Amino acid sequence: MTKVMIIGLDGGTFDLIKPWIAEGRLPNLGKLLANGTHADLLSTVPPMTFPAWNAFMTGKNPGKHGVYDFTEREDHSYSIRFTNALNRRAKTLWQLVSEADKTVAAIGVPVTYPPEKVNGVVISGFDAPGFSSSSVYPPELYAELSEKAGGYIIAPDIASQVDGDRIDEAVDTILDVLRQRTRVCRYLLGLREWDCFMVVFMESDVVCHHFWHYHDINSPHRGAMKKTRYEDPIRTVYEELDKALGEIMESAGEGCIRMVVSDHGFGGTGERIIYVNRWLRNKGFFTFKESQHRKALPGPGFLKSGFGLLKSIATRVIPVRIRKKLAYSKRFNIVNRIESSLRFSHIDWGKTIAFSEETPYYPSIWINLKGREPEGVVEAGDYEKVRESVIEELHKWKDEDGTDLVKKAYKREELYTGEYVYKAPDIIIDWNFDKNGYSHLSRSSYSDRGDRAVAGFDREKDNQSRFLFSRTGSHRKAGVFIMEGGPAKKGLCLGEIKMTDVAPTILYLLGLPIEGDMDGSVITEAFEETYVRQHPVNRSDHDTDTSGPSQDGGYYSDDEEEKIRERLKGLGYI
Repeated sequence: MTKVMIIGLDGGTFDLIKPWIAEGRLPNLGKLLANGTHADLLSTVPPMTFPAWNAFMTGKNPGKHGVYDFTEREDHSYSIRFTNALNRRAKTLWQLVSEADKTVAAIGVPVTYPPEKVNGVVISGFDAPGFSSSSVYPPELYAELSEKAGGYIIAPDIASQVDGDRIDEAVDTILDVLRQRTRVCRYLLGLREWDCFMVVFMESDVVCHHFWHYHDINSPHRGAMKKTRYEDPIRTVYEELDKALGEIMESAGEGCIRMVVSDHGFGGTGERIIYVNRWLRNKGFFTFKESQHRKALPGPGFLKSGFGLLKSIATRVIPVRIRKKLAYSKRFNIVNRIESSLRFSHIDWGKTIAFSEETPYYPSIWINLKGREPEGVVEAGDYEKVRESVIEELHKWKDEDGTDLVKKAYKREELYTGEYVYKAPDIIIDWNFDKNGYSHLSRSSYSDRGDRAVAGFDREKDNQSRFLFSRTGSHRKAGVFIMEGGPAKKGLCLGEIKMTDVAPTILYLLGLPIEGDMDGSVITEAFEETYVRQHPVNRSDHDTDTSGPSQDGGYYSDDEEEKIRERLKGLGYI
């Protein structure tokens, strides 16, 4: 009976893996690459962790699974909330495997909190507030792992260490979490045989966000390096990941098909900062609230610290019993409301046609539409004309050196299909790299009082605010796919495949039908022709249930929300 093991390297990239294999630094990945099939695994657009891993586990684009980012806007509101597994509107790979009475283990996969009830075990990814009986399935697994495997750490928390220039401590923390996850995997593999076993290591993503400039000698942020005993923290973590891969494969034994996948690739960031709402204002699409008085207002640091104090007081003074009751209400969530205020309180909605949430990575644009937004000004009949006007201007946007800032601006329906396209921003931007191949940085227009829509990085000023400390590395579109064992061809490079192709391929290997509404296809060209002839693809005529785990989405308590917010902030995602 075929068994499949999937190792996820969040943010894994062949740009790092292949050179280090050639140097003999990654022997286990090298064996898989030489003896199997590999390809660039194209992420979602934009290449973000939550939509990409959801596309992996469902075989569907975000328009069908419904998750576009770490946060989503509430319907008919400017308020935002953090997303988790309850916001997904499609069945996962492990649900389908469980329904076929096969065993499954999913460890550390993002967007798996709260854990699904499966025929096996789930340990939630970094969207879980912490390691507890509520973040694992079955719940009793928490006590078992605590007693017999030394516990489990959801994600490495290194923000304070990096912020305090304690680089050695930060890298040590990443390595400790990686090793502990490996111990848990080996423990679970020793309990029983699994038809489908998956683990995701976030450490490859975390180390690249914080330490790309230590690896890249041409990084414009090279001068911000601090003293450390690690010559290249990224290489150190990858070498430890390769060791973990070898140990996990040893525990799994022979006879299983092995896959290595990542949700996106990685590269460096440059020194140019984009302010989308300033650009929209300069083009007449956006207005700041009371802009003529902004210079008299306290600075954004004061505002943020004030909101932070208010949030801290609120989550401590309000009794827990009442707080829990309020936390899961759409109408009242302290952390959500304050996060929403930080993003949107400075906007004059009555004079704003289009706006951006200005997330640190891949900011998109919304039209302030009447009937959808609470204070919308654009009539439904003018929506398309306004959107096309914004897109036309985006394609003209150039930096000071004449380079195009926008590679392509998409209407959401050009990228996504399905029932939940309406949850996506109206315009999704595929940003160009700068002339040296680095990503542009993005920042809130209200973070300072400048007027330029694109500005250079002010090292003296921005280092004081620690703006850069989690942003020297950024996502790239091409992740990794390696498959070895069983019918997989040896030494084959396929070029490019889609994120949505992996779930159908795993189902195919397990002898299960492919759901009719999956966007991806089985990667048949990766297998020996004889095997494909003997095992034709079984594509189901019916679609999967798209209602998802919760029709209204999932909500964290305020305490949980704050933990998630701080974790995402530490990674530079919000």
